[in-house]
Formats: sequence, C-alpha cells, structure tokens
Amino acid sequence: MTHTSSSRTSITCSSAVRYSLFGALTYWFPKVTGRMLSEKLGQISFWLFFVGFNVTFFPCT
Repeated sequence: MTHTSSSRTSITCSSAVRYSLFGALTYWFPKVTGRMLSEKLGQISFWLFFVGFNVTFFPCT
C-alpha cells in the first residue's frame, strides 16, 4: 500500500469514527441529562471540528 492510499484510508476511518462520536454525543446528551444542547454552540463546534480535521489531514493527501 502506498503512502497516499494509506493516508486516505486512515483519514476515512478516523473521520467516520470522529463524526459518529460527535453525532452520538449530540443525539444522546439530551436523553441522558434531560437538558437540550444549544443549537448555536452545536453549529460552532461542528464547523471548528470540520475545519480542524481538514487542516490536520490536508498535508496527508
């Protein structure tokens, strides 16, 4: 496996895990605690997460 295909595989796997955990936290937090999350804070954290992930793994592609 070449470096490029190896890095793309790890990017795909790690992004699937990270976004799944983020989605699960967003879904289950209100059910567990009984408190709703802020919509605005959720959007901000998503975009920071998205941009940070792409900035981190951009040199690998």
